[in-house]
Amino acid sequence: MSGFDRSDRDRVLEATDLVALVGEHVRLTRKGREHLGLCPFHDDHRPSMAVVSHKGIPFFKCFSCGAAGNAIDFFMRYHRLEFPEALRQLAERAGVALTPRRGIPAGERDVRSLLLRANEMAAKSFRRFLADPELGGEARAMLDRRGVAETARESFGLGAAPAAWDRFATAVTSWVARQGRDEADRLSADDFAAAGLLRRSSRGEWIDGFRNRLIFPIRSEMGRVVAFGGRQLDPEDQPKYLNSPESPVFDKSATLFGLDLAKQSIIKGREAVVVEGYLDVIACHAAGFDQVVATLGTALTPAHARLLRHKADRVVLLFDGDEAGQRAADRAVEVFLGGTLDVRIGVLPGGLDPDDLLKQDGGREVLQGAIDSASDALDFLLRRFGGAFAQADGLSARQTSIEAFLRRLAELGFDRMAPLRRSLVLDRLAQLTGLTAAALSAAVPTLRRAAVPAAAAAPESAQPRPMEPMSPALRVAERSLASVFLSWPALAATESEALARGWRDPAAHAVAIWIREAVDADREPALADLLTAVDARDRHALDELIEHAERRPSLEGDARSQLDSALADLERLDRLEAHAEASRDEHPPRDPHDVLRRLERLRDGGVRAAAIGRVPRTA
Repeated sequence: MSGFDRSDRDRVLEATDLVALVGEHVRLTRKGREHLGLCPFHDDHRPSMAVVSHKGIPFFKCFSCGAAGNAIDFFMRYHRLEFPEALRQLAERAGVALTPRRGIPAGERDVRSLLLRANEMAAKSFRRFLADPELGGEARAMLDRRGVAETARESFGLGAAPAAWDRFATAVTSWVARQGRDEADRLSADDFAAAGLLRRSSRGEWIDGFRNRLIFPIRSEMGRVVAFGGRQLDPEDQPKYLNSPESPVFDKSATLFGLDLAKQSIIKGREAVVVEGYLDVIACHAAGFDQVVATLGTALTPAHARLLRHKADRVVLLFDGDEAGQRAADRAVEVFLGGTLDVRIGVLPGGLDPDDLLKQDGGREVLQGAIDSASDALDFLLRRFGGAFAQADGLSARQTSIEAFLRRLAELGFDRMAPLRRSLVLDRLAQLTGLTAAALSAAVPTLRRAAVPAAAAAPESAQPRPMEPMSPALRVAERSLASVFLSWPALAATESEALARGWRDPAAHAVAIWIREAVDADREPALADLLTAVDARDRHALDELIEHAERRPSLEGDARSQLDSALADLERLDRLEAHAEASRDEHPPRDPHDVLRRLERLRDGGVRAAAIGRVPRTA
């Protein structure tokens, strides 16, 4: 029982209302004596999970994927927790005091628990810093200027990071020294570093991870602090927003800011509203829009969709009218296409964000109107196409416009849509263009085939187009390095030489250009820019590359070693290819001694012995 008595488990289960617990995560409907809802553990399109509370020990059961168990099982599976942490959180929720844990060997430290404790301590410190007349003065002044009331500051746990280099680090090292001797529960400075709260200076001393910033705690759905966002107080401090690194408790692509406060309103009203910034969420909640959440500097992801689809029937994505907002809307259409959610796009007037809009007279009514009048996601695309089509001058221009839009539909997954919904889209498109729905439908697969090089074999149709011949090993190495860059763009920005290399894999090349353009523009790379800029023929390869990046160990401390390893592999392959190129001009070896001399030259060049026999073949 990982240090807990079995009676702890039983007492927590007895004190937990399973229907209420599941209902906090999934919208349930009562059917007789049971409750039904969409199963959150597979892609459920019709309610297949039952919560049974009238037959002895309450349990849940999905009759589609087979997921089943008690309250602890549900909590562990939904939040991806180990038993000890799930038991602790449920005990805290139910007001049950757990038996003190017995000692655990140091090698079995509960990393998630330690990171959560480090984050909780940091959150308290940041709140104290904000309240301090001197340390929190600039942060409070910014909140005053933005009209953030004390109640909102308290609800969202806002804080401040002082301008000093080591104010928090000093507090941590002092606190760590005063701890007890239990190795399993003892926090170290390294735990705070793993959470992005501390880092080493050039002299090897601990310094603060966040400095001179307004702090926004990022909380899990259950309200645990898993990370922080820091907004600059001095315009000279870049970037404008700085987030904690990903860790075992924080996955940026699967976290929504404000969900812990918004989920009950979302479940009750069956509607979620997604915006783009921390202050937008806070302003919306202060104005009574409690169903509002925000992504964390990323485009909407499938993981976000899974978080919302079990709570809401309708999701409204609010974007400003600039080009970045339009690209984010396009990406959102792709994420939700083929799902069961009613996804709508709302565009705010004048390029305003919700925070700015709500400061204006009548802003609340305008925001409500934008939510109420939000367009169906595909209708949003159709209206944008209709505007471009109407401005097309001449037959050729109109044909090009139609083909471009049909190609875009194919890229977004037109084939995955329900047949009836496909027909409705084609009917609407037929009205706009004057063509028949049948002709348009026939053109979609034709355009998809046209996007593939004619010489490509069927199994290779989704593969990237090599810019020039390259070995399979080199392609793997380039994509491996690019996946590290995708995971840590800020780290990649320091590798100008690697970014400027002569990339030959198109997907890896696109990642390098994406980062370089962001660095040149002095802004944080936005994934939506990469997804919308890449050639359609390379999207499959790019999607695989992104998935590979997401599977990398997410601790920031691993970033440098992973980057060094990827760079070393690529350098070895470059040297091997250079040797192979040079050897083509040499005469074949005539005796064993000549072979050995060539092997020695390869080794001297840094090529591993195991790779010597794998001279690259051009693809």
